[in-house]
Amino acid sequence: MLRMTQTKLGRTTTVFAEGKILGAWVPEVRSAIDAIPDGHARKLDLGGVTFVDAEGAELISMLRRDGIEIVSCSHFLADLLDRYNHSPPR
Repeated sequence: MLRMTQTKLGRTTTVFAEGKILGAWVPEVRSAIDAIPDGHARKLDLGGVTFVDAEGAELISMLRRDGIEIVSCSHFLADLLDRYNHSPPR
């Protein structure tokens, strides 16, 4: 299960994710980020995320590369994403 909410503060929009980012939910996360208006700073808050599978980690890595700021990431999740980013390509 994944719950997403969004807040706007000035020209910054933050998407808050809570739950698990699994393959089935990847398109929903991507859509929420893509819906942020052009010209807004985009943030993805992972403070409420408890688990990420390989597809979710790939999405978050892609979002980072696209300039999305990842915030409130747990140490466990940050380490997982760091390891994922440095693993050899499949």
